[in-house]
Amino acid sequence: MMRRILTFYQIFTIGCCLFFSLDAVWAADFLTSDRTLKEFTVLCYLNGDNDLAEEILHSVDMMETVGSSADMNIVALVDGHPAYTARYGSGWQGTKLLYIEKDTQIGRICSTVLEDRKEQDLGDPATLAHFIQDVRERFPARRYLFFMFTHGSGVIDTGGAGFGRLPKSAAFSPDVTAARKMSLPVFADAMRQGLGTDRFDLSVFFSCLTGMVEIGYALRDLTDYIIASEDEIRMVNDPPGAFQVRGIQFEKLLAALQADPALPPKALGRTLIEPYIDQYRKPVVLTSETGDVVTCRLTAGLAMIRTRDFAVLSSKMDRLARSLIRQLDNPQTVSHTARTIHQALGRTQSFRSFLNLEYHDLIGFLERLAHLTRDDDVARLAHGIIQLVSRDVIVDERHTPDCDATGLSVYLPSFLVPDNVFEQHHQFYRESGFSRDTKWDEMAAQFRRAMRRSYPDYLVDQVFDAAQRPHGPRLQNLNAKIVWSLRKQLQQGQFNATRRYMTAVAAMTPEQRPHQALTLLHTFLTESARIHPQGTPLVRQVAGFIKKGYPPLPKQDIPF
Repeated sequence: MMRRILTFYQIFTIGCCLFFSLDAVWAADFLTSDRTLKEFTVLCYLNGDNDLAEEILHSVDMMETVGSSADMNIVALVDGHPAYTARYGSGWQGTKLLYIEKDTQIGRICSTVLEDRKEQDLGDPATLAHFIQDVRERFPARRYLFFMFTHGSGVIDTGGAGFGRLPKSAAFSPDVTAARKMSLPVFADAMRQGLGTDRFDLSVFFSCLTGMVEIGYALRDLTDYIIASEDEIRMVNDPPGAFQVRGIQFEKLLAALQADPALPPKALGRTLIEPYIDQYRKPVVLTSETGDVVTCRLTAGLAMIRTRDFAVLSSKMDRLARSLIRQLDNPQTVSHTARTIHQALGRTQSFRSFLNLEYHDLIGFLERLAHLTRDDDVARLAHGIIQLVSRDVIVDERHTPDCDATGLSVYLPSFLVPDNVFEQHHQFYRESGFSRDTKWDEMAAQFRRAMRRSYPDYLVDQVFDAAQRPHGPRLQNLNAKIVWSLRKQLQQGQFNATRRYMTAVAAMTPEQRPHQALTLLHTFLTESARIHPQGTPLVRQVAGFIKKGYPPLPKQDIPF
């Protein structure tokens, strides 16, 4: 009797083991999917552990309207945040690995959860590397596509740290819960580790400010094409759930691939670019906190970028940087070269960065540089880069009429960026591969030094010109700028630019004379004269201007 009972339990135990073993095998079979090689596997890295959670979950919802197919696997790593997942439920506050399946129901995500990873840090490069490697092994395909939806700041974070202890040099994929994000070199290394010897056919970045020379250069060996915006990507989810402007609509590209897997790259890129820009051509309606309704239009730009020529592009930009450095080293050409770069930057479309003074449209800058320069070598090199980018690098580009974008931006800060900000940002910029492999960062630093030395004289020239023309507001603006620009020179005991400025003031009409600017200048001169007594005569002269209606300066004090 005992033996029969033991045999029964043995059989029962063996049966349970077989059952759970088969269950594990079935799960493994699903995770590895159909072992026959599909045409595409799309890897979606969707970091919503921040204020993008609702928009990211809606994007997953919309990708389900297409879903995986016999030719395509769509696998997504989705991270949410408790404060922004209300519409999709508390189950999306953590991290899930999904196999995206077709489902037309909007408002609920129904795809298979391959793994519930609880809370995972999507700002950790190890998470990105493991995701890429893991999906490639589970769902091998002939071609791989990479979708990324997260916050981005370009080559460096020029807008501020923003996440507690996060380093300011970080630019990709901020994870609020873990208080971490990735710098560009770390991000590229993580992609490289995950890919092994493979590369992506296309990478789509639903991230602000990603269409940069430096980012394309960092990813040139990891992906054949990039779709990205050099501008901010602005979304309007107002009222919540309305999605007046969604930004990049991944499902458009997925549907096009399912309809025609052999679609050429440019035509494939256009499936995202055209509907993206169409959204921004329409007015959006916003409601303020006070209940006021405002109608406006948003700016936008999106481009498809081919990476194969980024090594050539970096070489050409290096030669241009070296040529500009030679001009900035030459006492005969330094002033004109610095002013030319400054004027070209001032007339070029800029993008969100510190006071919008650091990221500029590449082709726009080069066109203006070539037009303004007196140096034939600089003009020739600039035109060569423009031709390469326009012909071979930018496959397709669209932008709204009020955004003068051409597809790629570059880090080239104005000298007006304060010293402490420039030094910190430039230090982080030097960590990028593009900076290490070219003289672009040295050129930017040398331009800054040269322009800071010559800026007061540059403004004085502008004052002389404006005083001869009926541009009252321009002259007032110049007078406000010049006094502050003179202060540093006065602190160093340099008075020539101040004397030139006083000559210009003496020639002004009574209506043009800047009483407030002169009062401030008198304060700076008084401070300076305590250390540099040679400035004392100028103190008295400016005081005389203020008290007596601007008498002319003595001839001996005018440096010619």
